[in-house]
Amino acid sequence: MTFKFSKEHWLTKPRLLGLAPEKEEEVKLKPVQVAARIAVAIITAAWVGFLPFYLFLIYMHEARFFSYDFFVDGVFGLNTFVAASAILLTFISLYFYGFLLFLKLGLKQEKHEGKNEFRFLTWTAVVVSWVVHYLLLEITLSAGKPQLFFWLIGISLVFCMFFYSLVGHNLKQSLQNWLAPILFVAATIFLPFLFRDATAEAVAMGLRSFNMGGGQIVQVYDQSKDSESAISGRLILLTPKNIYLTFPGKEIVIIPINNHTHVVVKN
Repeated sequence: MTFKFSKEHWLTKPRLLGLAPEKEEEVKLKPVQVAARIAVAIITAAWVGFLPFYLFLIYMHEARFFSYDFFVDGVFGLNTFVAASAILLTFISLYFYGFLLFLKLGLKQEKHEGKNEFRFLTWTAVVVSWVVHYLLLEITLSAGKPQLFFWLIGISLVFCMFFYSLVGHNLKQSLQNWLAPILFVAATIFLPFLFRDATAEAVAMGLRSFNMGGGQIVQVYDQSKDSESAISGRLILLTPKNIYLTFPGKEIVIIPINNHTHVVVKN
């Protein structure tokens, strides 16, 4: 007796095609709808521009200090730091949940063209996701900061779901989607606020990578004096005009920077 397997066999038939986006039709938007989409886009862009300031405000609140000069004179450095951090976070998000994007593209192609050229990329991204989850969990647990792991997962999922809402659609279809940007803004407001300690640690981690703060041990010298004495403490932030140090008693010292100030970072 022989068995025949058709292409419609349940083991080979795609079982997730219901999740694939429908075939796009011509999108017609009324002037009021266009104005609403533009308003949502402006709000989203404005919030993305303010987001780095928001994260640093949370960091300063947790460290119990505020730096006026950082927001006045350190805007370029802040934007550069945040741009680098945003690129890194985007890559981390794709490593975590990038397989969702390939899954959506593959399901869409399978539904409308009867083939899936993204299957290998999807499974490869799934393997990468498992590896990255494991490595990051090991790193955060060894550092005694498991909350940072869950914070990164949450933010990464927010970023990837935002990308997911745009992938596979044309420009008009993306403009019609106003819910995803609003949810993105809401999530990036409430997640960092609700998990302020993890947000502060994430910002501190970025500052430490650039030797700009985050609790690094430093020594500050005034080279205009003959004395070899130095002020030692933990650097919480280095700005264009001031050095913010904290000591074991939790007191904070602000040291103005001049041409004779010399800072040594203990790695």
